[in-house]
Amino acid sequence: MVAFKYYTIFALVAASSAAPVNSAPKLEARQGFSIPGIGGSDTANDVTSGTCKPVTYIFARGTTETGNMGSTVGPALKEKLESALGADQVATQGVNYPADIAGTFVGSVSPGQAQGSQNCAQLVKQAISKCPDTKIVLAGYSQGAQQVHGCLIDLSTDEAAKVAAAVTFGDPLQAQPFRNIDQSKTKIFCAAGDLVCTNQFIITPAHLSYASASTGPAAQFIQSQLGSTSSSSGATSPGNSSSSSTSSGSTGTSTDSSSPGSGLMSGLGGLSGLGGLGGSSGSTASSGGSSLLGGLGGSSSGSGLGGLSGLSGLGGLGGSKN
Repeated sequence: MVAFKYYTIFALVAASSAAPVNSAPKLEARQGFSIPGIGGSDTANDVTSGTCKPVTYIFARGTTETGNMGSTVGPALKEKLESALGADQVATQGVNYPADIAGTFVGSVSPGQAQGSQNCAQLVKQAISKCPDTKIVLAGYSQGAQQVHGCLIDLSTDEAAKVAAAVTFGDPLQAQPFRNIDQSKTKIFCAAGDLVCTNQFIITPAHLSYASASTGPAAQFIQSQLGSTSSSSGATSPGNSSSSSTSSGSTGTSTDSSSPGSGLMSGLGGLSGLGGLGGSSGSTASSGGSSLLGGLGGSSSGSGLGGLSGLSGLGGLGGSKN
């Protein structure tokens, strides 16, 4: 099993790196929030209860995100894939697992971590058995990225060969190659300034930028790995995509570490776990930086960690984020 890292909390910091924090939606609205412009449910069960489609997209959400897809990266990537390939071409399935804070610390000995990897692998097996011609796409965000690494290990060589692409965002294990899969089929998105990607338990705005900044390039990479997909009528799906292309020809794992740019702050609206941060309406700061997580104990002034009573909402911490 993947050697998951232990994390130590020194501080919970959200320092602005590309745009004023006060440009983001209020963090209290985080729980169950859907990013403006990104529709769709936080739950999808097309493998377990849907019909076969040419592409099967299986996603593992970040810490404390709702449903089995979350409300940020998972639905955003689904939308991009459906736009590029056609909605009738993609079956979407979320991975059911606790996605709790414990899983971000303990790693391989955490029941949640083991359950997520095993459930992901079981969904792949079920999709292959039910729809032998489908092409599997695996993706995960933050703690969910760890599940993708573990999922591939839990597959047999033949089963892993059915995975056309594996993509992760804000990946705590980005320094480790994916196992049991050709590395050219994989891509890791780690935004500049995302400390989770360097094994630090510090959530910056960069870790919250992926839904808006990276799902377009991710969809393009996935599409390049899929080739053409065909519906039951035999028609080839369109290959258009509005996002800029990214390199995908390396022999090893491709890692995108570009700056989040102007899309960074829109990712803040999707903090699926920050609803538990005590409603710190006064926590947004000036453009230079932010004490986004300062009011964890429920303080409206962001006066400190308090009793960490807000941790139940920290979406994504630990593999982190969400």
